[in-house]
Amino acid sequence: SGLVSVHHHRTQEPPEDIGVETFECWSPGRRPAGRNLALRIEPPLALFGADQVVNGLSRPTAGPNAWVADPADTRPALTLTWGEPQVIGRVELTFDCDWDHAMESVLMGHPERAMPFCVRHYRLLDGAGNLLHECRDNYQTRRSIRLPRPVTTSALVLECLSTWGAAPAALFELRCYHA
Repeated sequence: SGLVSVHHHRTQEPPEDIGVETFECWSPGRRPAGRNLALRIEPPLALFGADQVVNGLSRPTAGPNAWVADPADTRPALTLTWGEPQVIGRVELTFDCDWDHAMESVLMGHPERAMPFCVRHYRLLDGAGNLLHECRDNYQTRRSIRLPRPVTTSALVLECLSTWGAAPAALFELRCYHA
């Protein structure tokens, strides 16, 4: 969700007579051997709260811009509420499918078929607990859910039931539209 450690990959040393200086190449380590930073900060930073999904940013920029579930929560859920009932016909979700991982060409294989960070199984419910949508094998970053007919509700609940790996559920954005 926006934080990645890098290592010295190589140094490019072009011929002296072409007008290009020598420079170092730093890049993130490839999975599964790639590692991230490990540190403890007291007091802890509050970077991954639910308010991140409505800040208008759908990817990491100067901060993570993502809600990340507590790793100890076995049934994480994100609830959006409104003071007055809303008519909702379409919901757009932006999941964390590891924006830090380079989109390399097909010539370089990946160690997995689905990103371990991506929410695999999720359900969308209205404020009364009625199931609006369920997806069991999601592998996409962006999902646009058009409801069979618009619903009127004062809350939406996104239950994140599993990911493709051991990472906690994470969501960059949740948008609701009338149609």
